[in-house]
Amino acid sequence: MPRTSHDLFTIILHWLTALLVPFAYVVVQVMEDVPRGAFKNQLYGTHLTVGTLVLLVTIVRLGWKPFAPKVAPNDSPALMERAAKLVHWLLFLGLLAVPLLGLFSVWFRGRPLELFGLFSLPSPFAADRPLARNLTEAHELLANSLMILAVLHAAAALFHQYAMQDGLILRMLPGRRDKGTP
Repeated sequence: MPRTSHDLFTIILHWLTALLVPFAYVVVQVMEDVPRGAFKNQLYGTHLTVGTLVLLVTIVRLGWKPFAPKVAPNDSPALMERAAKLVHWLLFLGLLAVPLLGLFSVWFRGRPLELFGLFSLPSPFAADRPLARNLTEAHELLANSLMILAVLHAAAALFHQYAMQDGLILRMLPGRRDKGTP
């Protein structure tokens, strides 16, 4: 009998991503209103660290995807299934592109990437401020797009749960014993 919910590792990675992405987004929104100084630098370091964690978690998720136990298909109409697959791949693309653009914008400013307050990765590139500005603008545009996609993704899950009442959201909730597994 096929699985009706995702495995625990997939669920953990999903919810970790769901916490890290908005956290990084909110930190940078708060940072914009803070005057220059130690607190702003701390917020910036937090944003860089959380963004790096998003990238690492996404890489692990994509690496795990081919090995994760398969979940039985949903009974959604074909158009909804195609839309869901497109949004999922756009989310993964954004989860890779946004942190990478941020990383490269830091490096092309000629700065090291300070991580976790423990170590830094020096820039492998010569400083190029105009390129850094363009990368930062692309980073911001894609981050806003990623947040919109994430909200649509969450809204679709809620639509499935409450309007369609198909229990789709339960696939990504922990602590649920899957009927299709021993």
